Amino acid sequence: MTDPFLDTKEFASLTGISNHAIAKYLREGRLKGEKKSGKWSIPRSELQSLVVTGLLNTLKEDPPPTVESESEIQNFSVSEFSLKTFLTETGVKQWLAKGLLQGKKNDRGEWRISAANLENPKVKRLVR
Repeated sequence: MTDPFLDTKEFASLTGISNHAIAKYLREGRLKGEKKSGKWSIPRSELQSLVVTGLLNTLKEDPPPTVESESEIQNFSVSEFSLKTFLTETGVKQWLAKGLLQGKKNDRGEWRISAANLENPKVKRLVR
């Protein structure tokens, strides 16, 4: 049987949102959870919370900005983009796969993510 509670690392892995952002949402009361022995315990039902679903749904409504020319726009690797936002590297890759972020693979097969994504009002909330 599946455990009805998740820790911040498990929750982050399932949502693509960083541990840091999840802990912040828990402290602010935007996500429900409780601390047990110094660690957050989050009900699995919070995966369907407005914080998670609302963020992902609003990103789907506003498509990411289109890239005019690679030479005109700064690009980031997955790890660089992750450091600029509250998304994990896995989360960045998931958002790219879902079309929530604009990016291209280079000749070596590595993702290059447009800096223009940081200007999307829905992504701006995740900028560190």
